[in-house]
Amino acid sequence: MNVTTLRRTPSAGVRSVAVDDNLVLVDQVSGQYFGLNEVGREIWQLLEQGHDVAAIVQAIAKEFDASEELIATDTHRVLDDLAQAGLIV
Repeated sequence: MNVTTLRRTPSAGVRSVAVDDNLVLVDQVSGQYFGLNEVGREIWQLLEQGHDVAAIVQAIAKEFDASEELIATDTHRVLDDLAQAGLIV
């Protein structure tokens, strides 16, 4: 499977709460809280909508002023961090 067509989804028991431009994720299983900035919030919302990684990168590139290569690298880093925390599967 090509990593860009990978589809990740929020884990069961993870809830999100908007705080200004940021997002707080609450893992109801572990009781831990995680904060996402504006870009992380956009990534999370796109995950919730069922977009694959390639579509997330394209959407972020349209909204923020950075190269698609940098956005892809940063998006993968955010997704890896979310997966390691058990927030996405």
